[in-house]
Amino acid sequence: MSSTLRRLVLCRPCLAVLLLLGAAGAARAETTYVANDTPAPLVVQVTVIIRNVPRNDQQVLLKGNDPATAVTMLPGAKILTITDPRNGNRILFRAPIPASDTDQVYLVLPDGPSRVRVVRRP
Repeated sequence: MSSTLRRLVLCRPCLAVLLLLGAAGAARAETTYVANDTPAPLVVQVTVIIRNVPRNDQQVLLKGNDPATAVTMLPGAKILTITDPRNGNRILFRAPIPASDTDQVYLVLPDGPSRVRVVRRP
């Protein structure tokens, strides 16, 4: 009985190290960053498609001329929606974002009155 207990106590640090190494290898860098280059504040929401089911991530308020802010870290294909903070029903931009194994940075630029366009930054 004591030998079994001793093995469990001695193996616990080994298991912790293996779990950490396995989790680090399984983690994928799919963070989506959005930078607001317009003078007006914007609300950004990302919808992630997981097993053909859309799941909304939380909304992020980007102030005018805000540097790149992490919007979501969820993996998979995404739909980027940008709305007016004063009127949440007014969609300024909506487009799909393909899945990627690397971090993605997008820049929001003004495109006429009450319109914006999004450009991917390399």
